[in-house]
Amino acid sequence: GMVVSMIIFNALIFTVLRDTIYLYYVGYVAFFALYIAAITGLGKEFLWPNLANADIFAAELCDFTIISLLLFTRRLLNTKMVIPVIDVIIKIYIAAYILQSITGFIDFALVINRYATFMHLTVASLILIASILCTFKRQRNAYFFLFSFFMLFVGAVSMILRVLGVLPTNVFTVSGFQYGSAWEMLILAFALADRFN
Repeated sequence: GMVVSMIIFNALIFTVLRDTIYLYYVGYVAFFALYIAAITGLGKEFLWPNLANADIFAAELCDFTIISLLLFTRRLLNTKMVIPVIDVIIKIYIAAYILQSITGFIDFALVINRYATFMHLTVASLILIASILCTFKRQRNAYFFLFSFFMLFVGAVSMILRVLGVLPTNVFTVSGFQYGSAWEMLILAFALADRFN
């Protein structure tokens, strides 16, 4: 319900303002919600029960989520002007994830491996570093973004480290990502509202 309300509200703002940041946010929230549904099994149970390649679909949703998050990050933090070196690295990651999403349809093993997991971990670190640097440069949006992404970062890192076998499987490492993402979406909505004001 929260995801649907975020999508509708920000889609309406986009139609009025024509600011692409709201479209990036809608894409990010939509892909992320579908990805969460895919990895928890809710998607296969309720949304796409007859999909033969559900694992490939989940991996592709992960790639699309990260691509839209990187586009949103560049726009919200204005990385092109504030931290141009990090902006170039973000563009490289966007290209890498586009390439990975294409190769996922060709060979699924290329997407689900330790390299892809490491790539997810490094992109999360990159976004966190970008938000910290923008915070030090006293960019108003960065305060919201840093706090929201930190919530997601903790949940995502715990899930990735569980997959790599570093952390044990428990309630936090399995569901922490979902709790972190819910908080992140809510705080980012406040950031967009603040930007609108």
